[in-house]
Amino acid sequence: MEAKELLEQHPKTTSLLREWWMRKVKEALDTSGISDEYREMVEATPVDDVQIERTIDGNPHTLFEFFDENGIYIEQSIFRGDGITYSCFIGEDTYPCNEFDIRRKAERDIINDAFEMLEEKL
Repeated sequence: MEAKELLEQHPKTTSLLREWWMRKVKEALDTSGISDEYREMVEATPVDDVQIERTIDGNPHTLFEFFDENGIYIEQSIFRGDGITYSCFIGEDTYPCNEFDIRRKAERDIINDAFEMLEEKL
């Protein structure tokens, strides 16, 4: 599922993710030596879904902390055989899970399930 569609189909999770994202931005602002004017401008700017969509597709691991904080724990596995493959899963059932030759693809694959699980939980 495309990242934009994922956000649209899971409105409660998306709203919570925006809040989490803004909290993380504010935490980053508090630890950096930036001007008060810049901090105020950033804090007044709403979270841009395009940033979240890019993160979902380009660096999905970033969102694992968000899901951890909401009781959805994503685990990763590496399988060694003829080559190395990666897989991610939620919960105790590790199989069947999709295997990918690139870790980021496995992480992106599980984000869909995590959104659905959190949406149901909320």
